[in-house]
Amino acid sequence: MWIRFASAALAVVALLAAPVAAHEDAHKHIPFEMGDLVPIECPAILANGTISATEYLPLHCADTNTPLALPYGMDALLQCVWALDAPMYTMISNSLNKQAAYSCRMPMSKEGGLYFPLTFAFWGQIEDTHIHLMTHWNFLFHAIDGFFLGGTVYPLRDHWVMAVKGSIIMIHGPVRWFAGHTFEGTLQSTVAKLEAAKEEGDVAAGDTIPAQNEAAKEKPRPSPRPIIANSKDQKGNIKPVDAKDLPTVSKLMSAVPRAMVFFYIVMAVGATGGLSGLVYYAYLKPKLLLEKKNK
Repeated sequence: MWIRFASAALAVVALLAAPVAAHEDAHKHIPFEMGDLVPIECPAILANGTISATEYLPLHCADTNTPLALPYGMDALLQCVWALDAPMYTMISNSLNKQAAYSCRMPMSKEGGLYFPLTFAFWGQIEDTHIHLMTHWNFLFHAIDGFFLGGTVYPLRDHWVMAVKGSIIMIHGPVRWFAGHTFEGTLQSTVAKLEAAKEEGDVAAGDTIPAQNEAAKEKPRPSPRPIIANSKDQKGNIKPVDAKDLPTVSKLMSAVPRAMVFFYIVMAVGATGGLSGLVYYAYLKPKLLLEKKNK
């Protein structure tokens, strides 16, 4: 009897534990390894140039005939040719008119399922028969221990590229990866330092990128960068200058070494004498000689 009761109890425990285990497995994410290719997926562009709200497709590069994918954690230079068929051309035009946003996405972990947004903000000008575009983009990402924390892409002023329907454009620019939430160091250099420390046996338990990131936060922070304060209560970092703090001639002179003051005086006297001599010999002396001759 006791054996049957124990078996039944174990069966009940197993049934209760199964959903919990399944729930935990469902929340286990696979980290990226350095160099793993991470795809960029963008919303499907419909025939009329509008953007699908549900369907995402790999961002295709026409020059390599492959989907665009970035190597995780690796700083690089990106080049990708886009073919501007009629739908793509219309979508970019709509984006320039602020009527649409090309909001792409990247997976936060290797198995996918969770994504963070990566929006391409086009910068350009629409003309009657063509458009002008900036095609230089910066790609910046933050990651930790194989998982994305976020990222962005933004255009930079370079050279205007003229595009028409059926033409191609090449987007290009640097790809940079940072460790943690800051810009203290690149992910590539941080991982290399940790690997070197592990080989030397200098890595303590729990000494990971997050731990290094938290340690960096404990360092003395630099003085805050100035910001423009337009508020009347003057709570910003820019404060009005008092009249007593304005530079005066006496303050400026006191800041100049005496030897330099003497040098400037000599130079001023010399320049005055030279100018006087030039006026005398170039104007006054010929005039006096002419008057004497006429007499």
